[in-house]
Amino acid sequence: MSELPPDLPRLRTVVTYLRGELVRAERALNTAEEREALAARRRPPAEPPAWLIERGIGAGRL
Repeated sequence: MSELPPDLPRLRTVVTYLRGELVRAERALNTAEEREALAARRRPPAEPPAWLIERGIGAGRL
């Protein structure tokens, strides 16, 4: 970013502008996250694997 203005009124203007931009960016981020979550819920579940690894023999073992 370029240098900021030295006087108080213009600095306040810059801060006000940037706060507004931040609010808009956060809204866009929330919208994109909601859209991605909805798309993830609509995807079919992943297929189970065609094979499994057996770690051991005995009760309680996978």
